[in-house]
Amino acid sequence: KEKTKAQRLEEQGAAGGTETILVGEDEDNLRKIAANFLQTLGYRVITARNGEEALALFHEVAGEIDMALLDVAMPGMNGFDVYHEIRKARPDIAVLFMTGYSLDSANISTIRKQGISVIRKPFTMIALARRIREILDREKTA
Repeated sequence: KEKTKAQRLEEQGAAGGTETILVGEDEDNLRKIAANFLQTLGYRVITARNGEEALALFHEVAGEIDMALLDVAMPGMNGFDVYHEIRKARPDIAVLFMTGYSLDSANISTIRKQGISVIRKPFTMIALARRIREILDREKTA
């Protein structure tokens, strides 16, 4: 019997879920690829082209969003600013920051010291899926 794409991905450690993920990423290709991939894994995905849009979308459906996947550096409102605004409404929200910066750079180190997860670009979609599942599962048991 032919396996589905989601089943093949799960065998590679990319388990999916049914949670809703807000993806804030200003790079069109990465935003679309990540959204399509996460949807394949069963997630509901809401995409935003920048920080302002991410925040506006969050406020429209705040109660439905389980996790924010945010680019650190976006024009205008950056990922950290979005996260701090979101946390005012949902202090418990799960977050994963994406960055092209070194994980040792000053602002990334600060985030990691706060226990916030960061994934470095470029990353594989399998690595992204694993990190998302790990963070969402940790939030459920916390």
